[in-house]
Amino acid sequence: MATTATAARPTVKEYTFQWVGLDRNRREVRGESRAVSETVVTTNLRRQGIRVTKIRRQTLRGGRSISQKDITFFTRQLATMLKAGVPMLAIVGDADGIIPPARSRSLFDAWAGPKTWVVVPGAGHNDLGSTPDVWAPMATFVEGLPSRP
Repeated sequence: MATTATAARPTVKEYTFQWVGLDRNRREVRGESRAVSETVVTTNLRRQGIRVTKIRRQTLRGGRSISQKDITFFTRQLATMLKAGVPMLAIVGDADGIIPPARSRSLFDAWAGPKTWVVVPGAGHNDLGSTPDVWAPMATFVEGLPSRP
């Protein structure tokens, strides 16, 4: 009797890259992409018609640590917005590996004000802005906001 073993897939480390480039109309565009290497980011952007002029891997060193006071302040602000009825537009990518849509949905469900939930098929956490499916729902949401005095 033969048995087969399923080989475990090795975990691939992805990094966040900040980039600057030129689109097809020679306008400067900027963004962040998550990938395993600069080459992957450059190739993906080239497929979108963006010629990368500058790219660097984002590092987390050098930033200040988050204090207990910062967390308390943020938590109080979030609680105030939850109760106040501030409009919320939640746009999530169904391929988000950083904050899964289910986790975003729990915050969305707790929101008291007007809210809109948009799922972008195939989009990850850091590439939502480069997806055309984001902009129309965003415009519709902003158009529906009450005008300010």
